[in-house]
Amino acid sequence: MKKISLALIILLAAGTLWAQGMRGMGKGPGRMGDCQYAAEKLNLTDEQKNQLQDLRLKHQKEVIPLQSDLKVKRIELREMIAKGESEKNLLKKNTEIDQIKAKLSELRLKHQLQVKNVVGEENFKQMGFGMRNYGFERDCMSGDRPMSTGKRFKYKK
Repeated sequence: MKKISLALIILLAAGTLWAQGMRGMGKGPGRMGDCQYAAEKLNLTDEQKNQLQDLRLKHQKEVIPLQSDLKVKRIELREMIAKGESEKNLLKKNTEIDQIKAKLSELRLKHQLQVKNVVGEENFKQMGFGMRNYGFERDCMSGDRPMSTGKRFKYKK
């Protein structure tokens, strides 16, 4: 009986996790799986599509290790704070985090410029770079999930 209950719980949990992962996979602007839609909308050639695919893979290979390091450093910083480390050590760890974030930002900008060179000025504008919704690039070229649609805090001027 215990084995059956355990198997049922595992199946329910796996089904829930699978369903959670499917969010944002629909078609249409701003969704994962939007690559084909965007490529058709922009009238990209097969060569351009292949170049963008190569750029995306190259970018991911550069970024994923840095993102991993960033997560580890943030965990280490939280542990250090909990242990009561000195301010000097905390600031040193924070500087390491800032350096990784700066490198990620630099790589993101370089990637965007490379995409711009491949697709051209007009298509690049249609892709929505520099705007709140990163459009095609955010969903298709970098492999990232779309940004949260939750409410954002607005600063008063």
